[in-house]
Amino acid sequence: MLALTDWHVKGKIGYRGADDAGSAWLDWRQRSEHFHLLLSGPFGAGTVDISGNSQYVTLRQAEQPDYTAASPEELSRTVLGWELPIEALTYWIRGIPSPATDARHQHFTEEALLSGFEQAGWQLQLNKYRATPAGPLPTKLSATRGETRVTLIIKEHSLENPVVENISGETTSDR
Repeated sequence: MLALTDWHVKGKIGYRGADDAGSAWLDWRQRSEHFHLLLSGPFGAGTVDISGNSQYVTLRQAEQPDYTAASPEELSRTVLGWELPIEALTYWIRGIPSPATDARHQHFTEEALLSGFEQAGWQLQLNKYRATPAGPLPTKLSATRGETRVTLIIKEHSLENPVVENISGETTSDR
């Protein structure tokens, strides 16, 4: 099982809702529970800087007041009007379900990589895995819930301290 806690991805995120759609370039750095997410050109609104941890999240945007909330989902509900599952995405981006809720209807590729599942009302599709020092990671993720669809295309994975748990439960590190 992949047990990455420190990583950095760059790519593109897009969404389509009932009444609107948009996309942004994504630069996401995760350090244990702390994250920093930079969205460039999101939804026609310039650059957005989102950072936080398990206690709070803050959104900063030029010439706008800062928004702070208890969770990324609460923040996205307030700012976007729909819930972006950032906490779950920290797992989905690694090709694994979030441990916060049960994952159902799991599907796997011939190589035994997770290709789809349902979690917290979201239908997930994971495609196009890329080999990394910590094992294969998905380069395309699509999440759909109701009329909302979020697509993440990862152009670059950087693994700060890749840790892989082997079958015996021992961990290894690249460092």
